[in-house]
Amino acid sequence: MGKAITWVPDAEISRQPVPKDMLSGHEQALAEALHLIDLLHEKGLLQLSVASLEQGKGLMDILVRQMDQPGALGGLKNVIALVQGATAMDARGLSQLLQGLAEGTKLLGQGERVTVNGVFDLMRLMHDPDVSSALGWLFTILKGIGQRVAENSQSKS
Repeated sequence: MGKAITWVPDAEISRQPVPKDMLSGHEQALAEALHLIDLLHEKGLLQLSVASLEQGKGLMDILVRQMDQPGALGGLKNVIALVQGATAMDARGLSQLLQGLAEGTKLLGQGERVTVNGVFDLMRLMHDPDVSSALGWLFTILKGIGQRVAENSQSKS
């Protein structure tokens, strides 16, 4: 196994102006890049990135030490798998799901709670349109999970 990285050289940045002929033909890409920078600024992520980069040496030291820990590679693989899975999700459906979760936690925060003391309470709740709709979503998600699990188990056989 290789040696851990203990030092990262400081990068030297040139402050020379960019020739205009290099920019021609890239107007749309530049406009999108500026839009991205605006969005990062609005969400506070640009300030976070700047602060992280300004503390670069200390941050890199921490990252290097953390990556040297046992299990760090597995954790990184898990994060990558999570990001890949999130990009495969339908954005509209995920948005509605998260908004419903937020609404549910808001109701809990206001002290509202559904009590279930037996089978008859469950049957009564099944007739509630909100509960019925949520169960439909849940069963659809469970069906998708089941299909994927079945595909994976068949491919391993």
